[in-house]
Amino acid sequence: MINKKRRIFYILLVSCLAFIVGCSEKKANDKSNGSTTNSTNENATNGSVEDKDKLNQNAQAMGRYIETPCGTIENGVDMGKLTIMEDKTIVILDTRTGDLHTSKDEGETWETEEVRGIKSLLVKPNCEITSGAVNRKGDIFFSYIPWDEITDANATNMERYVYIAKNGEEKEFKLTINNNALRLQKAEFANDGVLYALTIGDEIIKINPDDESVETVFEGESYLNTFAIDGLYLVAEGEGVGYIYNTQTKELIMNDSVLNDFLKANVKGDQLCQLAANDKENAIYVACSEGVYRHVINGNVMEQLVSGELTNLGSPSNRATSFKVKEDGSFLIGYDSGELDSYSYNAEVPSVPSNQIRIYSLRENKTIQQAIVNYRKNNPDVFIKLEIGVTGDDAVTSTDAIQKLNTSILAGDGPDLIVLDGLPMDSYIEKGVLYDLSEAMKEVEQSDTYFTNVTHAYQTENGLYGVPMKFQIPIIIGNEKEITKADSLEKLSQMIQDMRAGDNKTATIMGGYTPKEVLEHLEMGCSAAWLTKEGKIDEEKLNEYLRYAKAIYESELEDLTEDMISTQIGYRKEISDMLNGQMSKLLSITPQLSRMMFGDQQIVVGYVDGINDYQMLLATLKQDTSISYQRFDLQSGYNFIPKGIMGVNSASKDMDTTLDFYKSLYSEKLQEADVREGFPVNKTVFAKLAKGKDITESYIGSSDRNGREVSYHLTIPTDEEMKRLLELAEGLTTPSLMDNTIQDTVETFGEKVLSGEISLDDGVKAIIQKVDLYLQE
Repeated sequence: MINKKRRIFYILLVSCLAFIVGCSEKKANDKSNGSTTNSTNENATNGSVEDKDKLNQNAQAMGRYIETPCGTIENGVDMGKLTIMEDKTIVILDTRTGDLHTSKDEGETWETEEVRGIKSLLVKPNCEITSGAVNRKGDIFFSYIPWDEITDANATNMERYVYIAKNGEEKEFKLTINNNALRLQKAEFANDGVLYALTIGDEIIKINPDDESVETVFEGESYLNTFAIDGLYLVAEGEGVGYIYNTQTKELIMNDSVLNDFLKANVKGDQLCQLAANDKENAIYVACSEGVYRHVINGNVMEQLVSGELTNLGSPSNRATSFKVKEDGSFLIGYDSGELDSYSYNAEVPSVPSNQIRIYSLRENKTIQQAIVNYRKNNPDVFIKLEIGVTGDDAVTSTDAIQKLNTSILAGDGPDLIVLDGLPMDSYIEKGVLYDLSEAMKEVEQSDTYFTNVTHAYQTENGLYGVPMKFQIPIIIGNEKEITKADSLEKLSQMIQDMRAGDNKTATIMGGYTPKEVLEHLEMGCSAAWLTKEGKIDEEKLNEYLRYAKAIYESELEDLTEDMISTQIGYRKEISDMLNGQMSKLLSITPQLSRMMFGDQQIVVGYVDGINDYQMLLATLKQDTSISYQRFDLQSGYNFIPKGIMGVNSASKDMDTTLDFYKSLYSEKLQEADVREGFPVNKTVFAKLAKGKDITESYIGSSDRNGREVSYHLTIPTDEEMKRLLELAEGLTTPSLMDNTIQDTVETFGEKVLSGEISLDDGVKAIIQKVDLYLQE
C-alpha cells in the first residue's frame, strides 16, 4: 500500500499536482502495439507513396462508425456515471451537482431532477461525494465522507453509504471489511442489480445494501485505474494488466496476453481507458485514445471498431469517462468535457474520408492532435493523417526520423504541414521547402488579437515561414535578493557558488544532479545565442556556456555524497518511467517548486507552462514572501520557448485545404484547449485564462518519500497578477533554439565536458565540427 501511495504522489508531483491528474496525454502516432490489431480503418503508418496508395484504397472501402454528439445538458455535466436503463432511457448521475439527468430519445433531449440526498450534502462544508451509480431500474447508490465530523484520522467508519430506491425510500449505512476502513473510487451496478465498487486499496468489492455486507471479489496486483460490470463479466485495468472476472464461476483471468500487450502499449501513464463487456460475444471492449477495440477473451486480435483519429477519442483535451455498449452494437461514450457522443455503424459512408492532407511532427504534439479533432467535426469529408517521427516505441532516433522526412520532401512526397519543432527550419527556408505564411497570418490576425511578438518571432525580410501555436516562459525563482544578481551566466555561476558556501551541503542549489540536468536548465537562457546571424556556431558564446556550466555543475555537487546523488538520480528515473521517458516535464516549475519547498533545492530554473503553473507559483510566493521570480535571461534576453511552430509545405498538393486547416490552429476554439503545452498565442484566450472552468480556489498538499509535507492555497489569479503575467508575455522577443540536431550535439559533448571526460576546448571543437558538417548537408 505504501508503494501505491508513493506512486500517486509522484503522479501528482510531476503532473501539476492536483491539476492534471488524469489529464489525457493521448497518442495519435503510428505504432505497433505489441499484439495483432485488425482495423476497420487501416490508416497509413508513414509518409511513403505506398502508404498513400493504401489510403486511396481505403478511401474506396465503405462503412465506418459515425460519431454523433448527443444533445447538450444545460450548465454541463459530469459524464462519469452513465447508465442505460431497462426501458432504454439514458441516465447520468452527476454527484458534483446532485442532479439526475434522463433522456428517453437517445440523448437528443434531457430532463433534470434533483437527488435530494446528494444536494443536501453538497451544501455542507467539507463533505466529499466519493462515488455514485444508478442501476437499470432507477435505484441510486452513493458514498460520501463528512470530513468535518471526522475526529479520528484512523477511524474505520469515515465513509458513509446511501441507497435510494426508485420509490424514494432511502437507507444510510456503514461498511467495513476485515476491520479496515473503506474508501470508494468508483461504483457500478451489474445488469442484475448487484453492486460492485473499486476502493482506494485497489480492491474490487461486492456490496449488499440489504444486509450491509461486503465481499472482496479480487485485489489488483498493482494500481487499478477503472472497472466495468454489465452482465457476466467484470473487467478492470491497472498498469497494463487486464482483469476479467466471471461473476458466475468466480474465475479471474489476468493472463490474456493479447489484451495485456495492447493495454501496455496504449494505456500507460495518464492515458486512461474505459471498459465494457458483452456476454453474448464473450468479448471485452476498450475505449482509449486510439479508438474503440473489441477483443474476444483469450482471442488472437484486438479488432479496431472506431478510429481515434476520426473521433473525439483522439482529442488530448477530451478524456473518456464513461462507455456503454448498446444491444444493437452501437456505443455511448461520455467525456470529461461534458459531451456525450453516440457511435453507430453506417455502411454507406467511406471507411476513410476521400479528401486527405498529411501533417508531420518529430515528436508528439497534443495541440495538433486537438486541432485535427476540431477540424474533423466541421469538415467530416477531410481525413488528416498525423505522422510522428519519434514515438519512443522503437529504435528510431531523431536523426533517423529527420533523414526520412528529408528524403520524402526531396522526392516530392512530403507532408502538407510540418511541426517545425526540432527540425532544421532555416535549411528548409533556404531550400524553398516552406510556404510564406505572411498573407495567411494577416488574415488570421484581422479577426482577433495575438502576441505578435511570438507569432512573428521568425519574421524575416523574405517572409514568415514558421508560426508557434503556443509558448512557454522560462523564469528563475528563489530568494529575491539572490536571483536579482543572476542576469548572466557568470553572475548565476557566482551566485550558486556563494549559496553553496553558506548552505548545509545536503542538496543541490538548482536541482541539477547530472551534467544533462544542468545543461537543460541553462539552455533555456542561452540557446538562442549559440548561432550567429549567418547561421554558424558562435564559438565564443559556446565556450562561455560550457565553461560556466561546468563551474555550476561542480558547485551543485560540492560535498554531496554518492548516496545522496544516486538517490536523487533514482528518484528521477522513477518519474521518467511514469512519464514514458518525457523528462522534459520536470523542467516545468511546478514539480521543482515542491522540491524547493521540501528543501531539495534552493532556486528553481524552469518554464511556466500555463495558468496552472502560474497558480502554483503565486501560491508559493504567498507562502514564503522572501521568494520572487524574474525572466531567465543569461546569454540571450527576453527568452521564450516556442511550442508547435507550424510550417506549410510549398509543394502541398491541396493548398486550399492545407491553409484552411492552418488558419484554424490560431482560432479561439483551439487556442483555449488546455493540453499543457504552453500559453496560447491568441490574446483573447490568454485574457480569459483565469476565468476557465478548471481554475478554482482550493487547498492542496503533498508529501515526499521522507514523509515531509507541504500544502498550498491555490487562488484565482487577480487582475493585477494577470496583468503582470501579460506584461511578461508581451515582452518576450527571443525564441529558444529549436533545432534538435544542434541541441543534441551541444548536449552530448557538453555532458562529456562537465563530467571531465574531455576538455573544454576539445568539446567546443567537436561541437563546431559536427554542427558545421550538419549545416552544410
